[in-house]
Amino acid sequence: MGITIHYTLITRDYKTVVLSILTAKKLAGESGYAVREISEKAYVSYSSFTLPLKLRKPDYDKEYLREVWRGYREEVLTDVPDEPPWPWIAIDYPEPGYHTYATPWIISGYGKPAIYEGVEVSIPTAEPFTMAFYRIGEYYICDNFTKTQAFTVDEVKPNTEFHKWICSLLKFLEQEGDWWSFFVGDEAEYYYTLDESKIVDSYESVARIIYTIAVSLDKYAEKIGGSVEVGGRIDIRRLRKKCEEALGRQVYQSSLDEFMSRRLDRDG
Repeated sequence: MGITIHYTLITRDYKTVVLSILTAKKLAGESGYAVREISEKAYVSYSSFTLPLKLRKPDYDKEYLREVWRGYREEVLTDVPDEPPWPWIAIDYPEPGYHTYATPWIISGYGKPAIYEGVEVSIPTAEPFTMAFYRIGEYYICDNFTKTQAFTVDEVKPNTEFHKWICSLLKFLEQEGDWWSFFVGDEAEYYYTLDESKIVDSYESVARIIYTIAVSLDKYAEKIGGSVEVGGRIDIRRLRKKCEEALGRQVYQSSLDEFMSRRLDRDG
């Protein structure tokens, strides 16, 4: 859970692939971000998602597949074809009352052999951004996501800058590349609005949900001798106890500031 940028870039032009990788590498170096080159053997297979029909209509997923992958097949496939459309969707599958859709994905060990090449750009406080492509037939595909969610106040600035950097890179490539399909889904909406405040507001909104759930889980974990962390770094129990001791009562953190005990005089 957390604010994420999803991106699916597809081209038949190898020059566009080279432009994308070299531009990401160059701009990352200029921004002081860590860069790791990727060149590895991989396999392309299907990643599938099964949902109850009563929870979400298949029309929603069909629209998603049209927007991101420019189409789909209404049949169950086991092998990824060379020509689009690659995704598939099936109703009442794998059993009545459910529907399943699947899209190509890089997997280790089985599927269509491929070379996965590009760069990975990273900062210490967020998931890495990967500009790497694999090939299906005549098409080169970069399909990935980066979670930039800030879990503490100190992470807001670097993660916001990283979020903006990713969006600026993708906007540049959208205009400069020769794309068969280009999709960006920014949960903070910065990509579409260029409004930085939306990133921070999104971090706080999601943080409230994360911390409320984490506090509830930590209470149960405390009873059975376990513990809960957020983002692999934040000790929920320590901060929960600190707030309770400071106010003499139980509180729920409601924003990044409050969670880091910067404003203990406010309720969550």
